[in-house]
Amino acid sequence: MIPVTHPTFTNPFNGFGDCKISYLSSVSGLVAWTDYIPVRTVTASSSIEGRTEANGYQNVHPVGATGNVAWTDYIPVYEDATKTVPWSTDANGYIPVGMSEDGVLGFLSQADFLAELEYTAVPDVSNGETATFTRATTKTVENNDGYQVTLLAGEIGFPGARRVRNILTATEDLNNAAWFPAGVTVAASGTVVSSNLPTLFKITEVAAAATPRILHSTIFQVVGRTYIQSVHAKAGERTQVRIVAEGSAGTAAFFDLSSGVVVSFGASTVATIEDKGSGVYRCAIKYVATTSTSSTYYATASGGAVIASGDNTKGLYIGGDQLEDVTAQTTQIAGEYVSVGIESAPYYHGSMVDGVRCFPTDLAGATLTTMTRYKPEPAATNLCLQSQTIATAPWTLGNGIAVTADQYIAPDGTTAVDKLTALAGNTQHFWYQPLTTTAGVTTYSVYLRYVNNQWARIGIYDGAASYYAAFDILNGVVGSTFGPVTATAIEPMTDGVTWRVSLTATVGASALSQVYLSVVDADDPTFNMWNAAGTEAMGAWGAQVELGSFATSYIPTTTVAVTRNADILTYTGGNIPNLDAAGWAYAVVTTDDSSTVASSAIMVGHHANDGYPMYISSGTGKLSLYDETAVRGFGTPSRPIITPTKMATTWEGATSAGAISGNVVSGSFDGTLGIGTTLGIGSSSTGLVQLNGHIGPVAFGLRRLSDSELQAITR
Repeated sequence: MIPVTHPTFTNPFNGFGDCKISYLSSVSGLVAWTDYIPVRTVTASSSIEGRTEANGYQNVHPVGATGNVAWTDYIPVYEDATKTVPWSTDANGYIPVGMSEDGVLGFLSQADFLAELEYTAVPDVSNGETATFTRATTKTVENNDGYQVTLLAGEIGFPGARRVRNILTATEDLNNAAWFPAGVTVAASGTVVSSNLPTLFKITEVAAAATPRILHSTIFQVVGRTYIQSVHAKAGERTQVRIVAEGSAGTAAFFDLSSGVVVSFGASTVATIEDKGSGVYRCAIKYVATTSTSSTYYATASGGAVIASGDNTKGLYIGGDQLEDVTAQTTQIAGEYVSVGIESAPYYHGSMVDGVRCFPTDLAGATLTTMTRYKPEPAATNLCLQSQTIATAPWTLGNGIAVTADQYIAPDGTTAVDKLTALAGNTQHFWYQPLTTTAGVTTYSVYLRYVNNQWARIGIYDGAASYYAAFDILNGVVGSTFGPVTATAIEPMTDGVTWRVSLTATVGASALSQVYLSVVDADDPTFNMWNAAGTEAMGAWGAQVELGSFATSYIPTTTVAVTRNADILTYTGGNIPNLDAAGWAYAVVTTDDSSTVASSAIMVGHHANDGYPMYISSGTGKLSLYDETAVRGFGTPSRPIITPTKMATTWEGATSAGAISGNVVSGSFDGTLGIGTTLGIGSSSTGLVQLNGHIGPVAFGLRRLSDSELQAITR
């Protein structure tokens, strides 16, 4: 039997001990069996029971060499395809090794570059590579609670992660121009109470000043949305602080910083206090905005009341203030404090803009299962106006229907879903919007909510032809279609009653086009009449008409069409230029696009003629690499790729290889990848070539992998 080896790592997937190793990229000047162990990776089974030297392998767990000691913390090994005799220590001998699921994670952690792209753009392993992310427009993504949240321009999104945004500025510098002292003076420098708490500034009352306070400059909020305003505060000579969301009545609250209790709060707010240690408390108020502008407001207080006449010997400490929109949260409590003006570009808190941080846990600290990793998308324009106000023109009555605005909770957490009710009588029951279409493949999507009627119909008319589809919005099933519809889809939202439905067709250019929303009584995609009782209803929100073969992330509109720019994530420098001669690339991907016409970018060079380490070719439909001479094609994935799929490529000398889900295909190579200095992740530098799906983790290394290694890491 194969003996236990040391040093070992207990595999969490099977409880067995894996030998800890570190792969060498070169053994020049080293002696086999003295300075390192020659190995060859074999296909690892899930069970190690009954293995012998004749049919077995050594389970391994790769670790990084940095910070570890060879032969003590790990065994140095070299993948040597020239060795032919297993379990032998002679000149041709090697040790067969295999990687379990945990071993693959260890292998990736030993890469020269690794970015999980689950909730941050910061690489997990890096050798000086630096990220750049561009998208000059906002974008919507689904958060961990299943709500649509709007990202800032330039902010990278991580679907399914929990996002916290601090709307304020200069949150740890009360001497910044964003702050306005009124009846207080601010200390010239801040006080660091603890390394894990924000910097606090002492505010001291001006003698005889009425209501001594400090205010943040005007911020903009949305009437009807729910906000939480919070601040870190510590008692000084004054032991109470008053917090107000200025402009929204009934939001004032008083907090005692010596006893750690809420003293009182207004009728329009909920107040909480949290002990952060070292005498610091995080005081917070939750309120619904009643005005579009506000200002955070902090005042010294005593006895549950404002100070009528300031005392210049008294004050308290505040800092680390935060204002966050919690409308799209199931649990509406303050998120972690996210500083603004402290962290630096390009990453800031990992989201590529200041004041935003994503988390892999829920508010109770449990690891999320909703994260689907970075999703690069192409540019798209929503041609449908008043996309989430279906009761508003240019939406108009077709026949036999009534629309009531703002009846149900929308996918963005607001009460904005409009209700469409069939009027009593035997007629057609539809609502529509006239618009102008461009010739080409077009997708019409909308969020429909089940109210009491099982079937709904959506459709496009381009002035010459009709394209309709029926959907069962009770059970989430695509129904029948009418006309040359090329694709339909229905996607559940987390509330269990709302679905995003879509149809795709090749429509003509016309200024007379129309899109339809219909309440129907059966799986009927046509405009047949039916006899309604006058109570049959559904909800509608988020209508979108765009060029393309699938629905992209929702783009809100009002009176004009709105364009969302392409997502472009690149990493530059570090070891990227060193991939030219030899290397490997790895990614886990899905795709939304069923088309085999367009290429799907996975890891690509930044410029038009740079090498592409890994992409899906439009010409062949194969997983490929491009070495500036030719496209080297490997396996052919079926698209769309619904299940996250592991893919990898490798190259050196005159050969290359690629693997999809453990299936390895060999190819040729011209000797130089020609990668340049920048690597695009999920998109080309212009955004014209996109993955159109989710990607992560991504990794690369600077040596050629064996076929067995490719197979092991992509199984």
